[in-house]
Amino acid sequence: MQDYCTIQARANIQRLRGWSMNDITAAAKLLLPTMKAHDFEDEAKALRDYLNAINSKGMILANVSDSAKAHRMLEKLENKIERLTGVIIGLTKRVQDEDWWRRKMRRKQAQRIEQISRELHQVVITKSAYCSKVGRREWGRRQQLNMDMLEHTLMENDDGEQYTLADLSETTVANPMIRRTELMVRIAGFEEYAKSKEFEGWFFTITCPSKYHAAYKTGNRNDKFRGYSPRECQAYLNKIWAQFRSKAQRETKDKPYRWEYFGFRVTEPHHDGTPHWHLLLFINPHHVREVTEELKILSEREDRQELVGLNEVRFKAEEIKTGINPKTGKEYSAAGYIAKYIAKNIDGEHVDTDLYGQDAKASAKDITAWASRNGIRQFQQVGGPKVTGWRELRKLANMPIEDWKFQEMPLFNFAQKLNAIAKDNAPAAWKLYCEFFDENGLSLLNILNTITETLESIEETISELSGEIFTETVTQELTRPVINAYGETSEKMVGIITSINGETIKKVSRTRTWTRVAANNEQAAAVRQQRKAERQAAAEARAEARAVAQATKSEAPQAAEHNGASAPPWTGVNNCTEPPTPITQTLFKDLIQTA
Repeated sequence: MQDYCTIQARANIQRLRGWSMNDITAAAKLLLPTMKAHDFEDEAKALRDYLNAINSKGMILANVSDSAKAHRMLEKLENKIERLTGVIIGLTKRVQDEDWWRRKMRRKQAQRIEQISRELHQVVITKSAYCSKVGRREWGRRQQLNMDMLEHTLMENDDGEQYTLADLSETTVANPMIRRTELMVRIAGFEEYAKSKEFEGWFFTITCPSKYHAAYKTGNRNDKFRGYSPRECQAYLNKIWAQFRSKAQRETKDKPYRWEYFGFRVTEPHHDGTPHWHLLLFINPHHVREVTEELKILSEREDRQELVGLNEVRFKAEEIKTGINPKTGKEYSAAGYIAKYIAKNIDGEHVDTDLYGQDAKASAKDITAWASRNGIRQFQQVGGPKVTGWRELRKLANMPIEDWKFQEMPLFNFAQKLNAIAKDNAPAAWKLYCEFFDENGLSLLNILNTITETLESIEETISELSGEIFTETVTQELTRPVINAYGETSEKMVGIITSINGETIKKVSRTRTWTRVAANNEQAAAVRQQRKAERQAAAEARAEARAVAQATKSEAPQAAEHNGASAPPWTGVNNCTEPPTPITQTLFKDLIQTA
């Protein structure tokens, strides 16, 4: 592969020799055949969109129309062309880079191996469910290589604290437990938010037509299979969703309003690697019938003849029950409907077996490998505020009060309140965040990513008294944009922007910078062991504090009754800046049991 990538990079250097930056159209025409030949979908689509926009603009100008509609179309096309011009200029530089070709070809190779394995009937429940044996082995090898790199890369922040990249990644959603926890917090919080808005919970399942499936449930080969790859199956499902969203947001004479809904989407594979979708949506009760009917129509439109006499084959809609489940004695939960799908597709925690009776934890690794090798996004939030704002607010809550200005105090107070509630009831905190977003709006604060260089120059000065010449060094700091290997500037997210009581507040939440430290493997290993010991000690301290708080809570009513007074209020929240306690394992088990 390395030789091939080198050849492709050099061929494009020759192909683009003499090309002028002023002729973007020529570059697009030059690159499109290469991108199509290598099946680079995103790049080929950008090139086609640009060329189509140029052609459409030429046709409108040729007609010499001064109508308002023509002006609106021209303005829209100009914006599209301007946006795509930067993409194409960047692409002309990327195709001349060997490293870019290696990254692209490695991904394409993985997808092609999975597709060939499906065509050869190797990805099937009777042989290797979800992912090919080659793919599973290669994914595991690359995971190990990545972990070795993370454990041996040492970083240092402005305070002089050192961590390995492995330590830092364990505190993010790269950690499966944190990823699952955060998803369940958001889903459970959405459910509380939906109850406050009196929205109804619905669970939809959408499956591809027969021609997309390589095998039947039994493992036998499907004669109707037409060789579609998992990515092509996902593209089919994405097209359905895009058509639905277009209809949902459109206001017409017959539908003078937009459909209101929010929730989550989970993509998981059948045993033969064909993806299907699970949608948990909370819908305005006035729009439920229209939303359900439109999703059903779109899901069953293609190859409709094969559905004669069949029901709930490609589309299934279930209304989330309310009240108490007589089997468990617990309240029905919408989050419980999707909890097992979240777990099955991350780490299999608290789930015994998958849909085919296999160990859920082993299957979860295969499913993760399937998603990684085919480039498929497993989870996506539908509607509602972005989770990045939630994370930034939690960071702001840990900033000392000395770092806040007077006009920023309303945001400080909300961040403190949000963080306090999150430590005791994370879903309730997400509900509060949704309400705050609805009322005040929230956007990310982006700035041009810059780098500061220190320039030194020697200047000669003459003393006015003695006439003696002195040589002194003048130091000057120069800030300039960060430019990547392809000459492109980038923006960096540093905080949030919100409006409270009519006043716009901008607050920077990311104040630390990190630099890589030159260290050998032994030094990195020592830092990693130190951080592990610190995390263990902190976890034990938090567990002890929670035990003391629980004991205090149980003793408080007894003391109050003994003294003849009402029980004092109790809260599990303290004022320290420890990390928020994740949703408990017991609560996660309860959610799965309510399904």
